Amino acid sequence: MLPVITVIFLAVFCYAGFRWVKDIVSKLRTKAKAQVSSASQLLLWASDGSFESEKKEMLPFIQTICFLTGELKKIHTAKKRKAHLMDFSDSAHFALRILKDPDVCAEFRNQFKYIFIDEYQDSNYVQEALINSIRRENNVFMVGDIKQGIYEFRFAETEIFLEKYKRYKSGEDKLSLAIDLNQNYRSKRPVIDFVNNVFSRMITEETMGMRYDEGAMLHEGDRP
Repeated sequence: MLPVITVIFLAVFCYAGFRWVKDIVSKLRTKAKAQVSSASQLLLWASDGSFESEKKEMLPFIQTICFLTGELKKIHTAKKRKAHLMDFSDSAHFALRILKDPDVCAEFRNQFKYIFIDEYQDSNYVQEALINSIRRENNVFMVGDIKQGIYEFRFAETEIFLEKYKRYKSGEDKLSLAIDLNQNYRSKRPVIDFVNNVFSRMITEETMGMRYDEGAMLHEGDRP
C-alpha cells in the first residue's frame, strides 16, 4: 500500500495550486484503489471455506516462529542481565512489576501531588497502566494532540487519548474536564484557514476516530 505520509504531502501541494502534483495524486489514488480492490478479492476468496485448510497448513510455521521468537527473547534477556543493562522498554515493565505491590502503589500515590503528562496521544498501554497505578482521581493533567500521534511503531495507542477526550467532553466523567486549546497566536488567518481546510477533509471518524469540528479546528487568537 502507499505510504500515508506520501499522499498527505502531495495533497498539501495540491491545495497550494500545483496542477502537476494534482495529476500525480490522482494516479496514486487510482493505484491505491486498485490495491484495495485486490485485497478485498483475497478476503472474499478466503471466506469460501478454504481459509480453514490454509490455517491448518500455516499452523506449524506459525508455531515455529513463536518458538524462535521466545528463544530469542530469552537469549536477549540473559545477555542484558549478564551485562547489567536494560533498555527503555525494560524500565517500564520492571516498574509495572514493582507497582503490583499495593503498598508501593500507595506510597507513590501519596508522594506525588500532581502528575503532568505531555504528548498524551503517544501513550501506550504500559505507560497508561503505570499512571493508573499511582494516580488519584483528581490529580492528573494531560496535554495531547491527536494530529501529532505518529508513534504507533513504538506501540503508542491514540485510542487511549480519544477515549478520554470523548468521555471528558461529554461530561460522563464528573470529575474530569476536556479543554480545547485551539486558539492559535502564532499564525495569520490564511495559514489557519489552509490548515483547517486540509485537516477537515482528512480527519474523520473513519480515518482517526474523531471529527475535525469547531472544537478541534484552529481559531485565530486575539493579539494585543
